[in-house]
Amino acid sequence: MPRPLLSISTGPLWRLELERAFEVVSEAGAEGVEVMVTQSVETQSPNELERLAQKFNLPIVAVHAPQLLLTRNVFTTNQLEKVRRTAALCTALDVKTVVLHPPYVWQPRYALWLLHELEDVLAGGGPIITMENMYPIHLGRRRMRFHRFGGVEGLERFRYVTLDTSHLAVSEDDIVDAYRQLADRVVHVHLSDNRGKGRDSHAPLGQGVLPVSDFVRSLDNPALVSVALEIEPGPSVRDPEPLVRLFGESLDAVRRDLPVSL
Repeated sequence: MPRPLLSISTGPLWRLELERAFEVVSEAGAEGVEVMVTQSVETQSPNELERLAQKFNLPIVAVHAPQLLLTRNVFTTNQLEKVRRTAALCTALDVKTVVLHPPYVWQPRYALWLLHELEDVLAGGGPIITMENMYPIHLGRRRMRFHRFGGVEGLERFRYVTLDTSHLAVSEDDIVDAYRQLADRVVHVHLSDNRGKGRDSHAPLGQGVLPVSDFVRSLDNPALVSVALEIEPGPSVRDPEPLVRLFGESLDAVRRDLPVSL
């Protein structure tokens, strides 16, 4: 089986102009790019995204719907409309993977749609719609989940999954065991380390507590199509040389650890 495409998400690069973000992804040696839809009109434009993909010879492997709190007004505040418009963007670009967040507990309509209508949408063709794992919020000694279906067990109800390693760390899940449990559903991975302080840190690989190499070596299921580095570069985001080096070294490490059978 061909190994998954190794890409970089534009999400942590949101402070850069989109063209500059694509340039960084290309110079780092990635084989593709995941686009996070944000307030930037370029991330919402199929024409602009196609232009950048062609200019930098970077296939877009996935598009992340605008479901962060910071993007709550992008593509309207209606979650179903966000899904529809993200899927339409993927169709226009011939992108195969949509990344969704699970519903918050105060979004019952979106939750019901996922449970009762998503399978009909998938049966109709179009891009693969994946559900990403989320994590609880730590309030003192208490952990509270504000998402429905956001844990590993909850994801078993969905046909396709995007697995995020930093989110698993906040949930205190073993990242290798979680992948094994969901391997036949995981088509896309958000890969980063985590600093182990109960926060979603998306640390550079090797700068946290996660067994990232063991996790990458476990990625042997043919269902997996793509892996995206979703690394928060911190202050170096506007410094081209260390930024490209950070992502380039991370990609090299992942290539070394991927199972040879892929």
